[in-house]
Amino acid sequence: MPDLRRLSPGNFSFYGFDHRMREVEEALAKVAIRDGEPKVKVVEDGVIVPTSVVHLGGSHRYHGGVLDREGHPVEVAYLRRTGDTMIAGIPGPATVTPACEIDEEVVYLGWLQSHHYGLFLLESLMRAWFLREVDPRGLVMFNMTGQYPPEGNLRRLLDVFGIPKERMLIPSAPTRVRRILVPEPLYELYYGGHERAAEPFRTAAAKILEAADGTSSGQPVYLSRGRLTSDRRIIIGEAELEELLRQNGFLVVYPETMALDEQVLLFNRHTDIFACVGSAAHTVLFALNAPYLHLLTAGTPMPEFFLVPALAGARVTFVSCLGEESDHTFPRFLSLPTLVDYLNNRGFLTKRPGTDQLAVRLAGVHERYHVAWFCAFVRKATATRTTLSLDIELEARRLAATSWPMSWILARHYAASDPTRSGQMAVHFAELLAAESDPERIAHRHKELVLGALYVIEATASTLGQAAAKRLVQVLVDRDGLNSAVRSRAQRIVAEAHPSRLEQ
Repeated sequence: MPDLRRLSPGNFSFYGFDHRMREVEEALAKVAIRDGEPKVKVVEDGVIVPTSVVHLGGSHRYHGGVLDREGHPVEVAYLRRTGDTMIAGIPGPATVTPACEIDEEVVYLGWLQSHHYGLFLLESLMRAWFLREVDPRGLVMFNMTGQYPPEGNLRRLLDVFGIPKERMLIPSAPTRVRRILVPEPLYELYYGGHERAAEPFRTAAAKILEAADGTSSGQPVYLSRGRLTSDRRIIIGEAELEELLRQNGFLVVYPETMALDEQVLLFNRHTDIFACVGSAAHTVLFALNAPYLHLLTAGTPMPEFFLVPALAGARVTFVSCLGEESDHTFPRFLSLPTLVDYLNNRGFLTKRPGTDQLAVRLAGVHERYHVAWFCAFVRKATATRTTLSLDIELEARRLAATSWPMSWILARHYAASDPTRSGQMAVHFAELLAAESDPERIAHRHKELVLGALYVIEATASTLGQAAAKRLVQVLVDRDGLNSAVRSRAQRIVAEAHPSRLEQ
């Protein structure tokens, strides 16, 4: 049996957690780091079953994985979380007729989470430790949880882990394999990790750093979320923080705009790295020199932000400055005074702002948070088909008078039940968007605009009238750059809604 090493608050530092240390202790009591030799299950003449989605009420589970020759599921191939919850796998014996065969030895590495950087690191790559034990030309198989194969930084990750395209297979039909090697994962979300979990990441980092100079830097770094799109958790007040940090010599970077190699180099060159809790911080797994992480949190962090730095050997201070713990779909409000105090106490501020300067920086932040919160609330009500209470609706409509994001979200909300009101909001939105002078604000909402465009136009085209409908489409094209397929479909919807007025 492996030994379990429990973490304690003494393994970390905390700032602003005066009334939360009991919560921290309770969170740490649920996770552990284990030791012992990782195991590999050998399955002779087994079947790898491709992914399908099983819907269970309001949730879903991924079905697929590995069966032995008798049709029993190989449980080590499951994707689990919290120690006992199966997220992906085959729950019981199954009779499957293979559509093809592979007369070779194959290493099965589990589930490709190609939609999420953090899950890719902590779930898709956590069986790759075993690849050093087998022929580097041998086949590797995954199941996929998404529709698209890894590309960009995720493809680069597979390459540096020794899994080039020509070596990797993703089954599209049940496949009988002469010999399947199924290594256990060295990490499980919300539960624990193996003490050797970071080793393959360090090996990959060493490959990446071969061509880089060994220069280190004392310049502190801030990993900003400021350029993530509006469908991700946003931090209100982050722009003001970035300005302050740059004035004090910080390097501010946007991880989603950086190549993987650049991110790995960053974590190996700089000693002090600041970040809001999020997937970007998990890149510390690639650090060879134990950097110091300063993680900004909303209350008690999720287990991963204790476990991953501990596995990577990094030092950490958690700074509670992002408000209370709440639904991740809602924005966070950055308490700049709290963070300024921390930065000053740690000697990172050479130019500390005075009280008046802080007040100037914070001007408008509360109002932006107010708008962002209502946008998130209405967006969630739309997704869950929940009726807005009268006071919420009235405030959202008040904000929509001057906020094009709010008017767009309300147009989407009304589209299913009240096309006339949806159309009114869409017309108002078009005028506000046409007057928007900041292209970055539009880019921030790009995904939300594109995904909602056809839905709103289809619901409102006939009620708007041809001129207003065409105006809405044109503003979206001019300001947001709808792709050609969406633009053509939108124009066709308007034309079909007004057949008697088609231009000759």
